[in-house]
Amino acid sequence: MLDHGLVQNALKMALDAQNAGRLRMREFNSILDRLGKCGRHQDATLFFETLPAMHDVASYSIMISMNAKNNMAFEAEQFFKRMVDKGVTPNAFTYSALIQALGRQRRFSDAKAVFRSMHSSGVVPNVVEYKAIIKAHSSSNAIEEAFSVAKEMSEVGRRPDVVTYGTLIDACAKERDVQRAFEVYEEMRASLILPTVVRYVPLIDACRRSNRPTRAFDVMELMKADGVKPYSEVYNAMISVFAKHKMVDEAFQMYEEMRRNAV
Repeated sequence: MLDHGLVQNALKMALDAQNAGRLRMREFNSILDRLGKCGRHQDATLFFETLPAMHDVASYSIMISMNAKNNMAFEAEQFFKRMVDKGVTPNAFTYSALIQALGRQRRFSDAKAVFRSMHSSGVVPNVVEYKAIIKAHSSSNAIEEAFSVAKEMSEVGRRPDVVTYGTLIDACAKERDVQRAFEVYEEMRASLILPTVVRYVPLIDACRRSNRPTRAFDVMELMKADGVKPYSEVYNAMISVFAKHKMVDEAFQMYEEMRRNAV
């Protein structure tokens, strides 16, 4: 952590350097970014406001990202508006930070509006923005929109990753569409993307929600085929599926297997 006195001294030195024409924007943004990463949000804001002549797309984006990480979506929006009012053009990183800030506060309609604005401005979304907006659609139960964005993502050459596929599986689980959840999984495997261990539980959850408990056994078979040993969350999810559907023998089968494997 940086001492507050050191920060104040750094601010004075930066201001003196700017007045003497020696402070470059790259150096300004580097200091700003460092303050944010050290958790000195207030000092970063003070540093930003002290030197308005140094504001560019990078510095505004850093401030938006910093506020996003601190769950301060309103403040992130205000920096974005100031940026636009000053005639500074947002880039992909700027939009990504704002979308994530809104998504973290579950303001999904606003996040989607920012995504549309980015599109209309001619800024091509990167993988991070696509993942954020797919998550926003999924969280607001707009499954078809989530899949539509995922399709667009592939069409423009942005390769979906394991997080993207996991979000789509989550969306299918919420919609009780177990068949589609398995289809997403198979597409992920066909893309040579290995699922992380946490991606199996949403598949089991899809079985539970869609009242297809026996398909949960298919998940266990998929794990074996992938060379992944079942872990406690998987066993607990399996037991939950069978308990919901009063399949007592199957629930105890999972419990005994869990004990045998010392999970």
